[in-house]
Amino acid sequence: MNPVFSIYTKYFIVPLKFIRNLLLFFFGSSILAVIVLRFIPVYFTPLMFIRTTQQIIHGEDIKWKHSWIPKENISPHLPMAVIASEDNRFAEHNGFDFKEIEKALKVKMARATATLIWNVAP
Repeated sequence: MNPVFSIYTKYFIVPLKFIRNLLLFFFGSSILAVIVLRFIPVYFTPLMFIRTTQQIIHGEDIKWKHSWIPKENISPHLPMAVIASEDNRFAEHNGFDFKEIEKALKVKMARATATLIWNVAP
């Protein structure tokens, strides 16, 4: 085997395959979680885990204060309210809020410019 090809494989191909497999794992596990959680109810959330840990650290009795309510008993406005808490214009765009993206880019450019001026100034 050609030694150059061996080095090329060791330092270029192997890491790329690892990165590819890692990305496939993350995307695959995300999609699988969405599919599974569509049909199986969530009995324990990360927030519940955090609260339980805090209770243990403070020496309190462990109490879970939750009760699951059927979707039919929840206001139809609640899902949109939850979404609006993160993105007020969610119903007005197709997944990408270009107005907010433009605002963020302007702020980032202004900060970068200020930093550059500060670093270049004598």
